[in-house]
Amino acid sequence: MQSWASDILRQVCKKSGKKGDHMAASKLSTNVNLALRRKKYFWTATFGLYGIALAAAGEPVIFSAMGCGPYTPSDKPAVAFYVQQENRERTSEFMVHLGDVFKMPLVKKTADSAAIPEKKPSQPEPPGPDQMPTEAEYRWTADLLSNSNTIPTWIVPGDNEWNDLEDPVQGGKWWQKYYARFEERFQPAWKTERQPDRPENFMFVRKGVVFIGLTSLAGASMTPRNGPFGCPRMRPGSRKC
Repeated sequence: MQSWASDILRQVCKKSGKKGDHMAASKLSTNVNLALRRKKYFWTATFGLYGIALAAAGEPVIFSAMGCGPYTPSDKPAVAFYVQQENRERTSEFMVHLGDVFKMPLVKKTADSAAIPEKKPSQPEPPGPDQMPTEAEYRWTADLLSNSNTIPTWIVPGDNEWNDLEDPVQGGKWWQKYYARFEERFQPAWKTERQPDRPENFMFVRKGVVFIGLTSLAGASMTPRNGPFGCPRMRPGSRKC
């Protein structure tokens, strides 16, 4: 993943005629959300978006980001209003959803597991998987981010929609069905590059700034059960690390 990002940066620098050591590198965020304009803050634990400026000064790039939601029924109209507001103002050139499009409750322990003596505090039990959402949950958020939205939007997977689920393989398939290459719904004026063996990772250049989206997985399960994307270095469609 790091090699792919490095190769992309070298190609961009070569095209721009600038050496890597002359780049003004400004890391906008890593594994936290972007500090947005007008006090809009949305937190995430699964997505890193990096902005690398190819010039010391240039035209500003204004964009918006959200993540971790909508989780509850009351969150859904709030997010819908946010998307509508962004489209009314038309100041953001693009939007990014940072992952975790919903949050399902944990799977309840069976009676047999409840009877097992609790572990010592020094050996905390890892959290169990989340209950399996319906396909409608994936479709609803995809529709929310695309219907009545004309701002190009990118999205990467979060652990809530595949890695932490009872059936991460099915969750990953639904993620691919509704969110993969999400920006193509908007036909943005600039090109998006994707890592060949990890297509959920993306890169594009906007006004001299290289934006790189990297999926950095975290969650209850970090084993080969983690769906079509698998563990952090697993190729899509594979079940082996």
